[in-house]
Amino acid sequence: MKKYLYELMTDQRKDWLAQIFKIVLLVLSFLYWAGIKIILWMYRQKILKTKRLPKPVISVGNITIGGVGKTPLVRLIATMFQYHSLKPVILTRGYMAKGTGSDEAEMLRSQLKDVPILVGANRYQVAQDFLRANRADIFILDDGFQHWSLLRNFNIVAIDSTRPFGNLFLIPRGILREPMDSLKRADIFILTKTDLGKENIKKICQKIKQFQPAAVIVETVHNPVALININNSGDRRDTSAISGHLACLFSGIGDPRSFEGSVESLRVDIKKHFIFMDHHCYSKDDIERIVHYCRVHNIKTLITTQKDAARLPGLLHLFSRELNVFILEIEMKILKGEQDLEKRIFYFLDR
Repeated sequence: MKKYLYELMTDQRKDWLAQIFKIVLLVLSFLYWAGIKIILWMYRQKILKTKRLPKPVISVGNITIGGVGKTPLVRLIATMFQYHSLKPVILTRGYMAKGTGSDEAEMLRSQLKDVPILVGANRYQVAQDFLRANRADIFILDDGFQHWSLLRNFNIVAIDSTRPFGNLFLIPRGILREPMDSLKRADIFILTKTDLGKENIKKICQKIKQFQPAAVIVETVHNPVALININNSGDRRDTSAISGHLACLFSGIGDPRSFEGSVESLRVDIKKHFIFMDHHCYSKDDIERIVHYCRVHNIKTLITTQKDAARLPGLLHLFSRELNVFILEIEMKILKGEQDLEKRIFYFLDR
């Protein structure tokens, strides 16, 4: 059902029944738009209150649903603050079972050993509790553009260059979380996957400038940097180790096409990509089906994402020994605008 709904939202379904459903979704989108407008007006009129933390807050978010690459961006921003001898703390909201955090949180914990990752729906209270006994120089609000109840010093918005704004409809008819004029609240725009969506960059910049003429626009790519063999004690290898291999992929992320493109860039022959819904919780049957396919087709290399790997504990024993199961480690690389990014961030922090 989720898959079918997403295909309606992204206009992949065009049959007569889909057209009827789209009319219903359009009505729901209008109601959603009205609700968003009322809530934002209530915050502007101070009917709904925003809370202020005693330390600066930077929001990293997006205006669409689906994978735009926020997690690598949060990692990049946190590392930038560490480079400048500041202590960042990340505030995020969990989407998995209570107490386990989210796959994004687990991914960040594995990559940022010295950065506290705080998980909770009430991020203001989580931060206040942390500050009672710990130091923080700045809070990074992960997926925070729509977290209006917490005051932030500035907003960073990530935009997927391959599908920037969808069909310009709000959810559930489209993929927009907020109306386009909400981009006025953003201070910095990070264009992700610009190598895959290079033909869209000019139009994206023009659209951004309509709403935020003074915005800093940064262009980035998702850069594969390493392979981690999860059925061999986390052995770390260079990406060239799978060049020329016949492989299968599996992923449950917002943008599986981007993952596939990253693997193809390593000159891997992809036999099949098992695609699941975003934040999919893997079952024993899922893994056994993937392993069976690899065995039948004599495939020895299986590749997944860092976010998916966070959902695999307890299932690793199901992968057969003859399979090399790799996590593809991705880093965000800035191609254009790095100095402008740092200058704008630290300008806000010094105010």
